[in-house]
Order: sequence, then C-alpha cells, then structure tokens
Amino acid sequence: MKYHIRGKGSITLSRNDFIARGGEGEIFGKKDTIYKIYLDATRMIPDAKIGELSVLDRFNILRPKEVILNGRDTPVGFTMDWIRETVPLCRFFTSDFRHQRGIDDGKTLALVENIKETILAIHRAGCLMVDGNEFNYLVDRNNLVTPYFIDVDSYQTPSYPATAIMPSIRDRHSRAFSELTDWFAFAVVACQLFVGIHPFKGRHPDFKKNDIESRMKANVSIFNGEVKRPPAARDLQSIPSHYRTWFHDLFEKGKRSLPPSAPGAMVAVPGGHLGTVSSEQFDIQQIAVFAEPVQWHDFQLGKRLIRTDTAIHVAGRA
Repeated sequence: MKYHIRGKGSITLSRNDFIARGGEGEIFGKKDTIYKIYLDATRMIPDAKIGELSVLDRFNILRPKEVILNGRDTPVGFTMDWIRETVPLCRFFTSDFRHQRGIDDGKTLALVENIKETILAIHRAGCLMVDGNEFNYLVDRNNLVTPYFIDVDSYQTPSYPATAIMPSIRDRHSRAFSELTDWFAFAVVACQLFVGIHPFKGRHPDFKKNDIESRMKANVSIFNGEVKRPPAARDLQSIPSHYRTWFHDLFEKGKRSLPPSAPGAMVAVPGGHLGTVSSEQFDIQQIAVFAEPVQWHDFQLGKRLIRTDTAIHVAGRA
C-alpha cells in the first residue's frame, strides 16, 4: 500500500514491513521508522494533538511525529522513531529474567530512577501519561536501565484528554487524572520491578482472590501483615528504604505525594534560599549562578542540564 508522509514524500508499506496488528490499527517498520496506520481513519488523533505532543522532545519518548496520508489525502496514521534493541518492561518483573541477564537491585533502582526522571519531564511539558501501565514501556536490551515510553498518542495534553487507562494502575481514590495519579501508576510499576508482583496481589482473608479493585479501595496491599505473598515474589527488603516508605504511605495509608529522591541526590534551590547553611540533614552547595531565573534542573546521560529563561546549559555550556 502506498502512503504519503506529509512534508516527506511517499512510502510503500508491504507485508514484509508488517510488525503487529492491534485494536486500533497496524504497525509497520522500515529502517529507523515505525508507521502506525489506523484501521478506522476517524480514530486518527488530531494534528493539533500531535503538535502538543511535540514538546516531549526526548530521545526515550517515542511520540508521534509526521502525519501519514492515504491516496485521498486523508490522515490515517503517523510515524514514530523505531528503537529495535529493546525488551518489554514486564519481563523485568520475573526473577528468572533478572538472573539470566544479571539484573541486580542496583540496576533495578537505576531503571526506576530513569523512568521517574522521564515522567518528571513529561509533567514539566504540561502533559500526563494517565495510562502508565507496564506494557507502555520498553527497555534498552543492552544496558537494561534505559526506558522507552510508547503509546504516547494516548497521553493527555493541554487540549486533549487521555484516551485509555488500564484498571491495574488506576488510582481508585482519585476522581480526576493528575500528576499524582501518574505517580500512583508509576509506584505500581516500580513496586513490580522491585519485588515481582503487583502491590495489591497476594492473598488476604477478607478479600476474594485477585480482587485488586476492592483491595485498592481499602488500602490493603502486600505491605499489610495479613497478606500472604506468592513464593515467586521477592522480599520486600529488596525495595530501597526510601521507596519502601513511599509505597507503604501510598498503598496502605492512602497518602498521595511525589516519589522520593534518592539519598544523596541533589536538588535545585531557589537563589533566595542560598543563605541556608549545611546541617546534619542537608549538605548545601552552590553549583551555579545565573543572571536570570532557573526554570529546571536535570541530569541526562550523565550530564547536568539547567534551563534558564533563554538557554539550556549543558555541562556548563549554554
């Protein structure tokens, strides 16, 4: 079948390029590009939403890019980057896969932190994942710690609501989607990465088997003393202490908050607070001074990034 890539020319997609078929459409791949073709053109996401998603310009967020047109110039799909050397995130839940690939608790924490940092970037851009379930991530097959975010066309943008959510990561204590509901979904996935099971699995005498929804509503998780976890689950002590405390607050107490920072991590402090001195709790060091306000501070691929009003400073260079 011949299609036209808006602004790029024509492309022919054949059965040799076919990768998969889902409820919405078919996926094809050529070289370094994925082509998603909707079965029903009326379900194609609007051009304006693709424009709003363009702010997610990060190497590991596989967002929609160019619009694909059919022979009648009707939008029927879009392109995405194709990252070939990946593994589905859910494979990292199993101890067998971890042992086969030499994945220890340190690598698991690195993967979790990289997922967290990318979600922070999505929120800074004014978007929400909403359906951050484990099937919407891939992981670099070689380093095993770099996550890739897929199904980005379903994200919520300033003008377009989210279009899907999986029940297993939905926050039953929230009526509307927000950054905190994204963090709840992240917590569910992160917990599975650390211990191998969903935080509301296992057996409790007061609930039917696999009644996750009731357990979520009642805040009865694997951190409850009466819950019996399956033998395949890893020990809760394998969860880093700062995450274990956060999970307990989320899943057992119903508290909602941002995820924890790793012990020893650096945080950006507004200039007006630099008079604060170091103490037993905090080691405060001035790392940079700018003539204009700092918008955000981040690390990517081992380099410090600082965004001011007019520039992004990478490793000290604007």
